[in-house]
Amino acid sequence: KGNAGRHNMLEMLVIALCSTLTGGADRTAMAEFAETRLEFLRGFRVLEHGAPSHDIFSRLFRLLDPQRFGSCFQLFMARFAEACRGVIAIDGKVPRRSFDKASGKSALHVVSAWGCEQRLVLAQIATEAKSNEITAVPNC
Repeated sequence: KGNAGRHNMLEMLVIALCSTLTGGADRTAMAEFAETRLEFLRGFRVLEHGAPSHDIFSRLFRLLDPQRFGSCFQLFMARFAEACRGVIAIDGKVPRRSFDKASGKSALHVVSAWGCEQRLVLAQIATEAKSNEITAVPNC
């Protein structure tokens, strides 16, 4: 608690990414990942103030601008994808409960490019309506 606001943003984003890549789904998982792998992480980053708590991760993600972060992350993934080899699977999905009957908002339709060898989504876009995945691929 005494180190709130002293954690390095880049270090926290690296921890968040690593946690997510290993199945972590929320800020608590990110904090647990950092705590249990602190010495390993210090091999790559300084982590001068130790492992960030789940509250610190929560604060970080509340302060980040979603559009700017999304743009930066897409650029990062695009550079990562350039080095990827092998099969890329294209798949369209409609996330459950992504519609809003009260406001008349239709369900979200998402097309993803999945790197089979990397076991990672390389690109993902929202489409206006259900369509053929192949027509959405040039936008990824």
